[in-house]
Amino acid sequence: MINIYSGIEPNKKGAGDLVGFFLSRLDALNIQYNLFYISTPDNFLVKLMAKSGLKPLLKKTYYIFQHFFSSNKIQKDSTSILFHPQSLGLTKTVNIINSSSKVYIYVLDNFFFCIKSYNSLYGKECLKCIENKNSHFENKCNFFPVKYRYDEHALMIKTIKEKINSITFLCQNINQETLLKKQFGEQISTDVIGMNNNIIIREKDNNSLPKRYDFCYHNTLAVDKGILFFIELAERYQEYSFFIPYSRKEVESITTHTCPSNIEFKACNWNNGLKDAVIHSKIIVCPSLWSAPVEGALLKSINYNGCVAVKKNMYSFSQELSSILIELNDKLSDNDKPLSNIINNKESRKKLVLKSKDWLKNYEKMTYEKFDEILLNL
Repeated sequence: MINIYSGIEPNKKGAGDLVGFFLSRLDALNIQYNLFYISTPDNFLVKLMAKSGLKPLLKKTYYIFQHFFSSNKIQKDSTSILFHPQSLGLTKTVNIINSSSKVYIYVLDNFFFCIKSYNSLYGKECLKCIENKNSHFENKCNFFPVKYRYDEHALMIKTIKEKINSITFLCQNINQETLLKKQFGEQISTDVIGMNNNIIIREKDNNSLPKRYDFCYHNTLAVDKGILFFIELAERYQEYSFFIPYSRKEVESITTHTCPSNIEFKACNWNNGLKDAVIHSKIIVCPSLWSAPVEGALLKSINYNGCVAVKKNMYSFSQELSSILIELNDKLSDNDKPLSNIINNKESRKKLVLKSKDWLKNYEKMTYEKFDEILLNL
């Protein structure tokens, strides 16, 4: 019997779709499993935390409560699959690794070397904690999404290294595999299987549809996800229209920037406005500043639009897709020519859309094959 431990509730909030897809393949292959997961806070609870001004404290309390009531649900001497240890609980993660005969860790972010999960520092991709284990002290980095003690994180890393012969890392992309090998050594067991958030491939070419915006931001509202970079783009290209799917108040709460007038703000999610904005924009911008693996926002943007810009980062998944994406540089003036060529040229957009849609069809097929291959050989 396979035991699955997830810090993210299946089919809920982004990465939950990936966990849901993973479970759906187990069901399709008639593979029996036990599932243990930490419930993801509902949207109303997250908003309540934010409004209270005590979000970090309330979030920590929420996960302490969840970890306490799930702490004994560990099956010994079994095959275990882990998702998102920082939400699952680091003590529980250590206990699972020590109690299991074989462990598969699906790697969702870079928490295995970066306590922030998103390895970005001062607006740039950061690898300092691979080169210097004490760098998070020196740079005063904070744990995300759940606060832990430094020694708890160190113990998890130590346990992984001690049990490395019984662990296989399921990687989303080649660059993520490279980072894991930098952290744990070239000899580790890895398998690059991709990421599938169970989106339905959209066959229709949206290029002929009327465009409401020139640029649309599609990512989480966070500095590491590139929201400030997007605002800087809007400041430079004030002749174009920009859309952010968050309220002006939400955005200005995390930045000292004065947002230019060519940005339209509208608090919405995928189902009540964001999907429509993605479809009716010329370029979708997914500007993560870290070594991002396969982000759901990127796949959705390719699927529902096809003309997608990303921030260039050496170890990101998007760096592996340079032929189908618009790569943006830190120096904004370097982006003038590539953006102008796309934004003002319908034929250029059409060619890019066709290439990215073809890639997505092949990628989806590959993920089904790789997921099933792994699961049938557990």
